[in-house]
Parts: sequence; structure tokens; C-alpha cells
Amino acid sequence: MKKLIYFSVFLLVFASCDDELEQMNPNIVTQENFWKTEGDVQSALAATYKVLRENSQGYWNYRGAQFINARGDDFFIRNGVTSMYRVSTFTNSPTNQIASDIFTGCFTGIFRANQVIENTSTIEIPKVEKAKYIAEAKFLRGLNYFHLAINFGAVPLITKVPQTREDYFVKQSPVEGVWAQVVKDFQAAKDSLPASYPSEYVGRATKGAAIGYLAKAYVYQKMWPEAEKEFALLVGPDGFSKAPFNYDLLDNYSDNFIAENDNNKESLFEVQNQDVGGGSPWAGENANEAQGTVAAQAFAPAEVGGMVSRPPHR
Repeated sequence: MKKLIYFSVFLLVFASCDDELEQMNPNIVTQENFWKTEGDVQSALAATYKVLRENSQGYWNYRGAQFINARGDDFFIRNGVTSMYRVSTFTNSPTNQIASDIFTGCFTGIFRANQVIENTSTIEIPKVEKAKYIAEAKFLRGLNYFHLAINFGAVPLITKVPQTREDYFVKQSPVEGVWAQVVKDFQAAKDSLPASYPSEYVGRATKGAAIGYLAKAYVYQKMWPEAEKEFALLVGPDGFSKAPFNYDLLDNYSDNFIAENDNNKESLFEVQNQDVGGGSPWAGENANEAQGTVAAQAFAPAEVGGMVSRPPHR
């Protein structure tokens, strides 16, 4: 009889503690406790932009700059970094680390953009603002697919957040399909993005950026009339900017390369780098990561401390 009573009390105590054991850790961001507010959408967009300048995988940082320029004749890549040297000599394999990093970075950006597009619709945000956030995410998705199209050609098209393991294994789409998605995303961004933002939001994609990249996508496909039509929305036949835009050339072209002239009137879209953050540009996505770039050091000649590349002899 005593054993029966003890067992019954144990069940009662265990049941009363069940709700306390099933609590969510407030210090961890999960799918269940995120995507609740407009601030969550803004944070997710910031994380999507962030991939563009990530040091190893970002298209606009150290490895991306090398990957783009190594295949031209602006620089000769020294053989100190084998994977980059093989890119520059067109002897790289599909497993080349540099190419793999850029490929991965683009799809990381696409994955994050897809999350914003799908989840923003479920949050209570004014309809106009919601459309802007979704358009901004579509611009970023289109931008990453643009980079994939011009560098890799046929790649998988993933426009939804994968729900199962099998959803990650998508066959390549023909390059024509990739370009079609690029155009579709830039057109959607063009229709809903604002022409400008307050100064504290400098660097975010605008209507002008979407139009410019849409025109550029047409140029790559040799769709000249379509490209000309889009460019004409930015600058008229007289060479002057058209409302609501105010783009124009600087008096001195070289001023574009001075830090004080970042985000000037010539700029349609710029990725923002700042000398802030942690102490290591290689720290990945954590608080120790520096928010700047080592691209300048990478492209400097060895005589002044350059790491990998040197200008060609003239």
C-alpha cells in the first residue's frame, strides 16, 4: 500500500513540472520566437546584405574581388594561394575553394532573402512598408542570382525556403531560366522600392538600383532595346537625370575613389564597409568580425605588403 501511494505522488509532481520544463530559451533566436515584429524583418534584411561583404564568401570583399579580377589581365595572381592561381590560369576544378566560397555566399544570401519574402507577409506591418521590405529582399535575391549567372551559368533555382532535406537537392536550371528569375526579381523590386531613403539608411537598395541592375541583366543577355528602355528611366537623352532620380557624373572621375565621396550622385548601389566591429576580418558571423575589408591589401603589390596579387608589367 505504501508503494502505491508513493508512486501516485511521484506522477503528480512530475506532471506539475512538465510546463516548466518545456520553456523556450530567451537567449536563443529560433523560428518560433523570431518573425514577430518589423524590427525582426529589418534584422533579417541586414543579415542578407551582410553576406555581400563577408570576407571569404562575399562577392564585394577580398575573395570576391580576387575571383572577379583573377580571370582578367588587370592583375597577375601569384601562386602563393593555389586555388586563386588556378582560377587565374583557368586550370581550376569544380571543387576549387575560391569558386566554392563565392557560390556558397550567393546561395546563403538567396536563402536569407527567401526567408524575408515568405515571413514578412505574416507580420503586422503597414501594407506599403511590407511591400517595400519584400521588394528589397527580391532585389537581393536577384542580385545574388545575377552574380551566379555571370560567373557560373546554369545553377539551381531556389525561390522558397526548403522545408525538408530533399528540398535542398535541386537540379540545375538552364542559364536562361536563371536570367528569367533575375529579371523577374529586379522588375518586382523596381515596382515597389522607394527612390531614396533617409540618410541613416544609406546603402539600402532603391528603385534606381533595381532599374540599373535590370538594364544590366538585359545587357548580359544582349537584349539591347529592353536595356535601353530601362536606362532611359534613369537618364534622359540629354544626359541629365530624370525625376524622381538625381544621378549625375562627378566633375572629376578620380573622385569616385576617395572615401569622402562614397555613395555620391554617380552611385546606384554600394555595399557599405566600415572600420568598426571586432578585430578580425576572418572571424565569420560573430562579434569578433571586423566590418571592413582587406581587399586593398590583397591587391597591393608585394613591395608594399600585398598578399596575393600584383599589377601586370606595362
